[in-house]
Amino acid sequence: MKLSFGILLFCSSLFLGWPFLSGAQDPLFEGSVEDSPEIHLDLFETDTPLDITLTFDMKRYQRSKMKGELIPATFSYTLNDSVRMNKSTPIKARGEFRRGYCFYAPFWLYIKGSGLKVGEHGDIERMKVVTQCMRSHSYENYLLKEYLAYRKFELLTPASFRTRLVRLTYVDTGRKNKETLTWGFILEPEEMLAERLNGVVIEDLIPGIDRMEREAMNLVSVFEYMIGNPDYSIRGVHNVKLLGLPGYKAVGYTLVPYDFDYSGFVNAMYAIPADELPISTVTERIYLGPCREREEYRRTLDHVLGFQEEIMLLVSSFPYLSKGQKKEIRYYLENYFEQSESSGLEHSFRNSCR
Repeated sequence: MKLSFGILLFCSSLFLGWPFLSGAQDPLFEGSVEDSPEIHLDLFETDTPLDITLTFDMKRYQRSKMKGELIPATFSYTLNDSVRMNKSTPIKARGEFRRGYCFYAPFWLYIKGSGLKVGEHGDIERMKVVTQCMRSHSYENYLLKEYLAYRKFELLTPASFRTRLVRLTYVDTGRKNKETLTWGFILEPEEMLAERLNGVVIEDLIPGIDRMEREAMNLVSVFEYMIGNPDYSIRGVHNVKLLGLPGYKAVGYTLVPYDFDYSGFVNAMYAIPADELPISTVTERIYLGPCREREEYRRTLDHVLGFQEEIMLLVSSFPYLSKGQKKEIRYYLENYFEQSESSGLEHSFRNSCR
């Protein structure tokens, strides 16, 4: 049975610019919800960009982003062509590297009390927003290519984070409400992903690979090779989320990858391979997954190869990258698919497997 994972938006007026305020006890929240109708939506049911505005003091955010402090903000977005929702909610910078490196650091958007519902789980507490790191054309391309990396993995398996592209406007209250428009995308909350797959999120656990679902490990490893991402670890559970899907006690935990900005597919100027790896740039692919027999590698390679047409169409039909950028990443992907049709790729995997 197909499940519907919507969000309930509690609304207090039917006029443009109406308040969208919760009665949460957190002092960063203001207002209350009374006699609010319910509107069911799914943030991830469409790939049309969502328009979001965040109003806060940017200078205060920059000073606090490494301290893990909550910063009060107003979160606004367009519900439809005629109604704009507004909500007072805190944000907090996130990310191990990007939090310190980026001017527009990725952040947690705290939405508990806003009426965003995930089935039986109640309110979602927070949602990841991936941001355009700097205000330049290069960083805009990095963001859009990382979004496409998530979308490619969505094609390969339902055990993947869904995403939604956003046009993100910052309104800086510390600079007379100066506006800056950038790209970003929101990531499906873990609770939503787990419920969609009828599973549970596994926290604070680093199991041995013998306790991980074998086919999921294989698929993640081949996908990371395809996009040229050396910044993950299955054994160390780095940049992968563990899920317990039905029957996981017998077959093991399912892995779901995230954070692809260090990949050769994105090719960000700050992405440098770890010193212990025998590659000089992230555009050089290296397989970092588990060791398997050639036949098992081939099954996974053939699975991905079956999506070649859809993956290439995803890139060619994406309207927000230039022709030159799309040509560059098509070439990178075509190189992978040529490799994957060759029997020699399985042999190279065994040379670097872990």
